[in-house]
This record gives sequence, C-alpha cells and structure tokens, in this order.
Amino acid sequence: MGKKRKRKAPRYKSKPIPISVLSLAFLITIIVMYVLNIELPIPLVNNLNIVTNYRKLNTSLILYKVYSPNLQKDTLIQIDIAIREIIENLKNFTYLSLGIHRISKSRDITFINYMSSIILDNRKYIAYLVINKTFTGIPIAYIDANYTRSFDTIIDYYPYQFHFILRIQKCGIKLDLSKERNVRKFLIKIVNEDNSTKMIKVDNIVNKTYFFDICGDRIDVESYSSPIPLITIKTVSRYEHYLVLGESPLIILICTPILVFIFIKSFIKYRAMLKKV
Repeated sequence: MGKKRKRKAPRYKSKPIPISVLSLAFLITIIVMYVLNIELPIPLVNNLNIVTNYRKLNTSLILYKVYSPNLQKDTLIQIDIAIREIIENLKNFTYLSLGIHRISKSRDITFINYMSSIILDNRKYIAYLVINKTFTGIPIAYIDANYTRSFDTIIDYYPYQFHFILRIQKCGIKLDLSKERNVRKFLIKIVNEDNSTKMIKVDNIVNKTYFFDICGDRIDVESYSSPIPLITIKTVSRYEHYLVLGESPLIILICTPILVFIFIKSFIKYRAMLKKV
C-alpha cells in the first residue's frame, strides 16, 4: 500500500483593511486635528512682507575683569569706550565711561564687574578701547541689531588684558504691514536671554504701521494670513510656515463629503462581497 499523503494545512492570507475603515479613520483624524487646532508645517517659498525695525539699541557694557600678570606696581587706570557709527569719513565719537579702577600687582586677575549703558539709534557702530583718556584704536566689538544675547570679548593692551561683556537689546519695535494685504492678526514675542518672555497680540489689523515701546534681546513675529478664504497660514519670523487647521474650516468642508462618500460606497461594496461568500 502506498503511503498516504499528508494534507497541507490551508494557508490563511491576511485580509486587506477595507477602504471604508481607512476613510473613516482618516476623517476622524482630520476632525480631531481640527478640534485640537494642530499646526502642520508646510513648505512655502513666499515670505510675508512684514518689515520689522527697531528705533533704539539699549547697549550695556560690563568690564568683567582685568588680567595683568606682568604689572610692576599698583596702578590706577581709567577705562572708557569710544563708540563711532560706521560711516565713511565720520569722526564723531560717543564716549562711555567704565570708571577708574585700581589694579594690584599682587593679583594676576582683578575682578571689577562695572557696568555702563547707553541708548543708541538703530545703526551700525564700532566700540573702541580708551585707556587713561588715550584713544588706542583697538576695536572691542561691532554694535548692531543682529545680536540676540550677551557676548564676551577679550582685548589685549599690554600689560593688561580686558574682559568685557556686551548686551545689545532692541527697543522701540516698528512693524510695517504696508506691503502685505492678507495678514489678519499677529503676535509679537519679546524673548530675553534669561528666557523671560512677553507677548503682544493684535487680533484685528486696522493700521499698516504699529509701534511698541518695549525692549528685548530677541524679537519674534508670528503673523496669521489668509491667502485663500477659510484657510489660515501662520508664518514665524517670515521663514517658517504652518497650516493652522483650527482656523482653516475649508479643509473640513472639502474632506468631509469626499471621505463620507468614499466610506459609504466602499462599505456597500464590502457588504456585497461578504454576502457572496
């Protein structure tokens, strides 16, 4: 007698997920994202024409310490800063005093922590070192509105090495919306280097120019525009763009009937297939 062949166990193939289930899940997902006001990043190329300017620069300089290992005797030294605007042939200086200090020969490092401040117009400047009322011509730092936090600079002037800390805050914010038609509202975030934040919100645009008398290390502008009716795009400092689903009902109005139609049609087709089995 021949050997009986073993019957192979039937193979069960996993059934694909019905389209009706996928369409329903997609619809629920969109509704939840709309309710939660989810913001989706979008790759837009066009930047909004909102011009941000600052009227003043609140400039603070700290003489943190003086390093003088080769000093032969105790010395009184007067330290000043000469600030000049970067314009060709301009020789006018604004002087900022950092005081008169005694530097001891017995210590390599003298900690001073003396601060002086000045408010400048929003232009570009160079700060120079002045020792005992003598202009050294040694630049300490450039001063402009591009800084977002304080920074250190170390200057050598034999037999001294000076360690300065500079902080340049932007003051008097001006927003110009004259070239932008679609902006409906905006939010200004004033962020300081200690992470303290203040926000100014304007919900209804009625003017083309806005002024805010406030200072901060970093100024971020979030604007909300509607290039298409019922669609809201958030732009962060002109370069990052987000689709605000909670303020874009057009997405729901378009997707809901399409997904409901797909769900009903695929569900009817799926039930008809089950009856034939």
